[in-house]
Amino acid sequence: MKNNVTCVSGLFNINREKEGDGRKWDEYIEWFKKTLQLNVPMVIFCEEDTYDKIKDIRKKNYLTKIIIIKRDDIYYLKYEEQVKKIVKDINFLKKIKNTDRLEVKHPIYNLLIMNKIKWLKKVSDENYFNSEIFMWVDAGCSRFFKNFNLNNEWPNFKKIEKNKLNIQ
Repeated sequence: MKNNVTCVSGLFNINREKEGDGRKWDEYIEWFKKTLQLNVPMVIFCEEDTYDKIKDIRKKNYLTKIIIIKRDDIYYLKYEEQVKKIVKDINFLKKIKNTDRLEVKHPIYNLLIMNKIKWLKKVSDENYFNSEIFMWVDAGCSRFFKNFNLNNEWPNFKKIEKNKLNIQ
């Protein structure tokens, strides 16, 4: 069976509450649980502890693949020390308008964002659900759902261009 769109998501605890912008891990887990209720084929990247919190959220009839990944296996995290040096460099900081941004305060955030591309590529190569389109969906996007009906057909694949990078 052909599934037009596969959504890809992931969630990793980067201690954002203490080292970043104050957002709580438990809030992200709750947002992610709601995001996971979207009726769309989904591939999820997470660590073991996150898996334990979300493993039973998706309905049994929803196409789902969960890929447990260890922190050391997240490709761009190998550059963490170099990025930390850059964001502390005085010449770099002079060029930044808002040095209080999460990207500057907690550089691991940038490295995780860059992994979205790697994970989308992996899922498109493996094509677990025979899809034409692959789309990144942020784990916490449900905080913007408001009155959205999770049972709606979403996304509308007719409005998504093929052969383009799609990130919600």
